[in-house]
Amino acid sequence: MDMATINVQRGRDHGLRSYNDYRKLCRLQPLTSFNQWPEITEAAVRERVSQLYRTPDDIDLYVGGTLEEPIAGSVVGPTFACIIAEQFVRLRDGDRFYYENSGIFTPAQVAALKAVTLSWVLCQTGDSMTRIVPNAFAIDRGEKAVPCSSLKPLDLSAWKE
Repeated sequence: MDMATINVQRGRDHGLRSYNDYRKLCRLQPLTSFNQWPEITEAAVRERVSQLYRTPDDIDLYVGGTLEEPIAGSVVGPTFACIIAEQFVRLRDGDRFYYENSGIFTPAQVAALKAVTLSWVLCQTGDSMTRIVPNAFAIDRGEKAVPCSSLKPLDLSAWKE
């Protein structure tokens, strides 16, 4: 078995709803036919899916989600992007210690924390790091590495009593 087959079966074992059901949950237009699938630009792919599934309502989430063209700036299509975003929102909102929740930090402390970049954190915690790209999330975008000392440090003055 290959990984895709395992993932389809895993979705069925766990009782995941159909791809179309998740499209509806994500406020995307549900598919009414295989030919009206805007996230799949290749007709041959839509035709192949129509040979594997009786109706669009039968499409497994994993299959439909992986076939979607990625949205701009992403590696996943709109359905998986919605599911991933929803999961992150639930993780944040369900964490009583999340730093933006009231009662954890003062507004000044939250502002100081938001001003810190991942690049600065990596410089502070990495072994012998001296240079890094200013935006650690954009390493493939051609940014030039800068000295760690040039990055704005965490302003601890908000914690002084």
